[in-house]
Amino acid sequence: MKSTALIALFGLLSLAPSYAQNTSTNVVKILNVRSNYTKFEYNVPMRDGIKLYTSVYAPKDDSKKYPILMVRTPYSVGPYGSNSYRGNVGPSDSLARSGFIFVY
Repeated sequence: MKSTALIALFGLLSLAPSYAQNTSTNVVKILNVRSNYTKFEYNVPMRDGIKLYTSVYAPKDDSKKYPILMVRTPYSVGPYGSNSYRGNVGPSDSLARSGFIFVY
């Protein structure tokens, strides 16, 4: 019984460094999004008159045209406010580095 508890404790402790590493990686992503993208916020009117909150992340480099990736969800698309940025944009970091415009 004691050996099982020790093995479980060791397993939990071995996960702690990887969690700390992921936390620091997320901080880097936040800074990267803010430095490479500009956030815009709109209320887009629908046919029934309801306005949907929409946030748009566009690359700061506007020297060329970029493809658009739109994600629709019935859930929140926060953070709200033009100075509050998502931790990462897009479904993958490679798309964010490729220079897509992301619409949520």
